[in-house]
Amino acid sequence: MAVIGISEAALDAAIQKAVEAGVFRRHGTAYDAATDREVMRAILQAAFTASAREEGPNSNTVSSRTAPPTDNCEISGFY
Repeated sequence: MAVIGISEAALDAAIQKAVEAGVFRRHGTAYDAATDREVMRAILQAAFTASAREEGPNSNTVSSRTAPPTDNCEISGFY
């Protein structure tokens, strides 16, 4: 299994979203923060690996699961 690099910025953003959603504690110990960071890194790694496997090695397309915008914007020619 190939290891996909996860930037610190991406990891920080994911952790912030998890805190906002109540998945991770906002105020925890240093141990909690380190554990949360490793858990989120594993989650992102698994998600990226599954996505790469699903799209195939030579895929240059956006995932078929990507839905068009639903905010009633009309963008002619794109959808």
